[in-house]
Amino acid sequence: MKYTGTVKGGVVVLPSNAHLEEGLHVEILPCSPEADLLFHESAAVLPSFSGLPDDLAINHDHYLHGLPKQRPRRGRWIPEDKPAAELTEQQTSDYTGMLATLAAETHNLPPDFSSNHDSYLHGWPKR
Repeated sequence: MKYTGTVKGGVVVLPSNAHLEEGLHVEILPCSPEADLLFHESAAVLPSFSGLPDDLAINHDHYLHGLPKQRPRRGRWIPEDKPAAELTEQQTSDYTGMLATLAAETHNLPPDFSSNHDSYLHGWPKR
């Protein structure tokens, strides 16, 4: 269970719904207000997209930069009987705009976010 408190007069003040046993040992990990805002309050306003191509994860460089497509992994995420759709120039342009918008939302992330995302998101120890 995770609670977020505020330091007032050198004491950590927890929310009223935090019921901890007497004598329980706790660990306090300071975080910046910006990090808390970035990952919690702003999550509701982050863009979400539907209708993106099934092979976007493996072929994002194709959609963003026009590099050759890689073969998608069949059978794990994309059914064997479903062919990868070819996109029109307009669809490619639209998807590039969506990806660029999504990428712009990551400009404040720490440089080690990919390797320590569990630390930033869940408070786990850094690797």
